[in-house]
Amino acid sequence: MAFLEQDQVQFDRMKHLVIGAIIGAALLAGIGALWPGWNLESTTRDRIAIAERAATIQAFGSVCAEKILARPDTAILIAKLKTAKPWERMDVFTKGDDARLVKMVTMPGSPDPNAQLANRCAELVAPTLGAVAQ
Repeated sequence: MAFLEQDQVQFDRMKHLVIGAIIGAALLAGIGALWPGWNLESTTRDRIAIAERAATIQAFGSVCAEKILARPDTAILIAKLKTAKPWERMDVFTKGDDARLVKMVTMPGSPDPNAQLANRCAELVAPTLGAVAQ
């Protein structure tokens, strides 16, 4: 009888050991997956693509602003951009007969104008309204 009790105690200890190992492995995997700085390759690619797009918008926004400031109707165009809401800025570039305005907010290789580029361009030229009007 003492032999059976001893086997039961060993079984209980082994059961607790296995359960502890499983819980420890799960915790280790969970902490490892959430540890700061650890990323999946796909997450890293997505973040790089977002950063590339933001840098491209920034660069082409500067080019667009320079082109607007070189136009003869700069003051009128800047006034329209300054009064337009962010969701209406695209219309300032695309509504009308001037194809050069549409081209300013169209990314190379893209057939359609880019709303983010239109907003960035407007943000860059709007502060110059006072300087242009004088």
